[in-house]
Amino acid sequence: MRHVDRIEQLLIALVFGAMVVLNFGNVVSRYLLSASWSFTGEVMIILFIWLVFLAAAVAYKRFEHLGMPLLVDKSPQMLRAALVAFSGLMSVALLLVVAFTGYKMVAEQIEFGQRTSVLELPEWVAGVSIPAAAILIILRVVLATVREMKHGRVPEGDGH
Repeated sequence: MRHVDRIEQLLIALVFGAMVVLNFGNVVSRYLLSASWSFTGEVMIILFIWLVFLAAAVAYKRFEHLGMPLLVDKSPQMLRAALVAFSGLMSVALLLVVAFTGYKMVAEQIEFGQRTSVLELPEWVAGVSIPAAAILIILRVVLATVREMKHGRVPEGDGH
């Protein structure tokens, strides 16, 4: 898992860094040269999509995802484990739907040769982030659910 962690962190850093460089370059070009880089909007959207999905996987790993743990926290230990398992199972079910739907979308984008309007990049470059990230998040959900059932709500790397 350490390799997956490093790859996630590297990808997030690279995507975020590219977004900063593109945005900064576009602003400088606009003010100094009075010319905007027309492609940056399209590239920024693609990079942002990737960033959101990669960050969602990391959020699950660190227990920083959106959740409402009040019911689980106030429940007796036996019920708590069942609620955590149910929550993990429902999250995996939802993510399987997202992965399958994303896969179908990417297959159609490839089949119909869909391209972006400015750079004419294949649409699947952005679309593939959905099923890829859903699979990565499923892995994180399963690991976080098992970890929470064993140790409680402890982020990965905090001694467990």
